[in-house]
Amino acid sequence: MTSFGIDFDFHRWFGLVALALCLPAFAGSPTPKSLEPSAPVVESDSGWWWRIAPYGWLPATTGEVGIAGRSADVDLSMSDTLEDLDFSAMLTMEAGNGPWSIGFDGVYGAFSNPVLRNAKVDLDQAYCRAHLGRRLIDGPDFELGVLAGVRYTFISTKIEFRGLPGGDLRLEDSVGWVDPIAGLRARLRIDDRWFVGLEGDIGGFGTGSDLIWQAHAHLGCRIRDGWSALLGYRGLGFEREGSRSSADLTSHGPYAGLVFEF
Repeated sequence: MTSFGIDFDFHRWFGLVALALCLPAFAGSPTPKSLEPSAPVVESDSGWWWRIAPYGWLPATTGEVGIAGRSADVDLSMSDTLEDLDFSAMLTMEAGNGPWSIGFDGVYGAFSNPVLRNAKVDLDQAYCRAHLGRRLIDGPDFELGVLAGVRYTFISTKIEFRGLPGGDLRLEDSVGWVDPIAGLRARLRIDDRWFVGLEGDIGGFGTGSDLIWQAHAHLGCRIRDGWSALLGYRGLGFEREGSRSSADLTSHGPYAGLVFEF
């Protein structure tokens, strides 16, 4: 698999974000207007707000992938992810007005040459969600909302089966599909600086995937107006049986990010 030529140093990235999370302990106390990353600190004259959140996710991935009736196990630990990752990009963007919001969340990762049990498997994975959200409860210390939208999933798989009686066998396939999703999100304010966020969605139901889901929780800290840091844990999985290829994969692990609001 060809690398995209970008050296994404997760060890350094997570260290910097962890340091950012610790900075408020040594800084003066800010007086933010809001503690929810999806709720803006500053609104424009029209009432619109925007946020951008780059983040890093370090998942372990387990499951099974198959092509043309043959399958291979996938068992990537977090250390395997660091070792075998060629390129990764992750970004969340959202805009809103009043209780309504629209958003996008994208994750892409390319892994090359992991040797897994009976085969060598190369994986490219992309997950992109576009959604419409609405807050149902909008209190000073607690918020609850719903969201609905679609998730696009792309999987490119190359499997090299080794030690077969007739010699090694190499198979590859790429497939992308769209699933409808629906979910819930919540925010609880701890104090004037710290907050906790929860979010989950589920979808598929045979449209593209048999089932697709994600859930994550984070602890957030307001560093200054319009700037927060997050540290959390995320899981994402799907099951799909296609005409030529199949996959049943679950990824989970810690993530860290920065949230910019304006």
